[in-house]
Amino acid sequence: MSRQQQRSNRLSKFLAYVLGRCPDEFGLVLDANGFVTIKRLLKAINEEPNWKYVRRTHLNEIMLTLPEPSFEIRESCIRAINRNRLPKQNIVNNPPRLLFTCVRRKAHPVIMEKGITPSEYPQIILTAQKELAYRIGRRRDSEPILLTVHTGKTIQQGIFFTQCGKSIYLAERIPPGCFSGPPLPKIKSETLKKKPEETNAQAALPGSFLIDVSDTLVDRRKIKRDRRRKNAAAAKQRKQQRHHKKKGRF
Repeated sequence: MSRQQQRSNRLSKFLAYVLGRCPDEFGLVLDANGFVTIKRLLKAINEEPNWKYVRRTHLNEIMLTLPEPSFEIRESCIRAINRNRLPKQNIVNNPPRLLFTCVRRKAHPVIMEKGITPSEYPQIILTAQKELAYRIGRRRDSEPILLTVHTGKTIQQGIFFTQCGKSIYLAERIPPGCFSGPPLPKIKSETLKKKPEETNAQAALPGSFLIDVSDTLVDRRKIKRDRRRKNAAAAKQRKQQRHHKKKGRF
């Protein structure tokens, strides 16, 4: 077996584990048919030290070179051939007291006001591990905002949690008041208000003065206007002189 075939064989076995046994370990959630997009899969496995090199071409290579690949590809999605050991999704009555999820920085203010709603997946992905929550969040934002979900308060609102493997929990939404997060950044308008005060303070210093720019602009416009009038009058005078000279010839 060549070195290339050995590499493809190792990758095929690794993908059988990721897609067919423990997708939650890598922060992946499969659909009802066991599929996940290839883009999401590659983002997840590229986070692993030994699999940073994997690209779509390596998946195609396995499909072409191995007689029995461990997965199948349909358009932009992929799933394991053997899915017998995939964990089942079950509603849990006693989830961990605290669960974590990450959101994008741009969405942080709106989410704190209106609650957490699904974005890329049909449901919100939560985990009891902060490290895994950050790992999933960094796939969409380099510096995501970590939110802490209080499951007891959420269940009181009539919302249930579905466990998906050992590490992942799903929820349809998390209402305001059922989660906490870092304070929102201060609005920059406060700093903008200080700028006029600072300029006024500078103007009040002894020996300082301000130039009235508006008066300067008016003077410049007046000078240009007078210059155009003088040039037009001089051109008209020269034209009349040439006309009189022509009449004198005849």
